[in-house]
Amino acid sequence: MPDLEAECSLDLGCPEEAFSAFCDQHPDRTVAVYANTSAAVKARADWVVTSSVALEIVSYLKSRGEKLIWGPDRHLGDYIRRETGADMLLWQGSCIVHNEFKGQELAALKAEHPDAVVLVHPESPQSVIELGDVVGSTSKLLKAAVSRPEKNSSWQPIWASCTKCKSRRPTKNLSPRRRRATAEAVKAARSARGWR
Repeated sequence: MPDLEAECSLDLGCPEEAFSAFCDQHPDRTVAVYANTSAAVKARADWVVTSSVALEIVSYLKSRGEKLIWGPDRHLGDYIRRETGADMLLWQGSCIVHNEFKGQELAALKAEHPDAVVLVHPESPQSVIELGDVVGSTSKLLKAAVSRPEKNSSWQPIWASCTKCKSRRPTKNLSPRRRRATAEAVKAARSARGWR
């Protein structure tokens, strides 16, 4: 059952008034936003993209010579900027779940499981992205997890999708990283911010 009181740090970290003021300071830039934000922020944008099409759309806009404002997730925006070379100003929002993943911890985990395939969503910090064998949208990661018979897959850091992966490939050894620790970190972060 969905929780109608659920909140998202990307949404809460990008209030429409502040984002609009940021955009107004740079009227020469095209505004692209990640779909994980409020309807009001989406309404302010020229483009609304998912992680599965973000690289393609930003590459297209760059080819037209457009400079961009990207919001709300700075990690995804930075990944797109590095991959495309686009001129992008980034809103400094982030996902509190993906922020909990650290490159140093992932490096230690990779050392423990050298045959694991590490799958990383680009909402993660750069230090985590750099260690990923596959970096991409949730659908890309899901496809990679179920299509690699030659290795075990270590689902990093999209642990919540393990259930979906397991249902599609029940014989696969999928190792979600620190499921309990991550859930506790999310609760602590929400509590510290006064969120329900």
